[in-house]
Amino acid sequence: MKSHIRAVVLISNACSWTLSIRSAPIHTASGCPPADHPVYMQQVQDNINTYEENKPLNAEEMELILGIADEMIAKTTVPCTGCHYCVTKCPKQLDIPFLLKLYNEAMVAGSGMFIAPMALASVDADKQPECCINCHSCEKVCPQIIHIPEELAKFAKKMER
Repeated sequence: MKSHIRAVVLISNACSWTLSIRSAPIHTASGCPPADHPVYMQQVQDNINTYEENKPLNAEEMELILGIADEMIAKTTVPCTGCHYCVTKCPKQLDIPFLLKLYNEAMVAGSGMFIAPMALASVDADKQPECCINCHSCEKVCPQIIHIPEELAKFAKKMER
């Protein structure tokens, strides 16, 4: 559990650093500041301060964080386990678990306009989420009772397809 809490802190620190970086002068060809740049050094100091004292969260803090995480997951992800039963019934032979995994990543990541579009670029044009013909054959064998055509349509819409 501590690693999850630390991840939340690191994500928060990384977001702050990213916002700070945008207003800082960039000195390298890679677009990153040099290691001794004040913004970078502030990030390092923030991380040191975060881990300086090994103090666990109290029950109220833990409940708050876990509640927020549960709420985020419940609202944004499709509970596909990757069993591939749906693929065997799909007349288009779409890799539905892969597409749903990308959709989940896009939803959890927020805008979803980074990894999912790059990954979809490697998928054949006739295997994209918008290629679902809405036959619902996949739903009949889905142990998670996912409304797959609807989720694929949402994904295609999110990717503006």
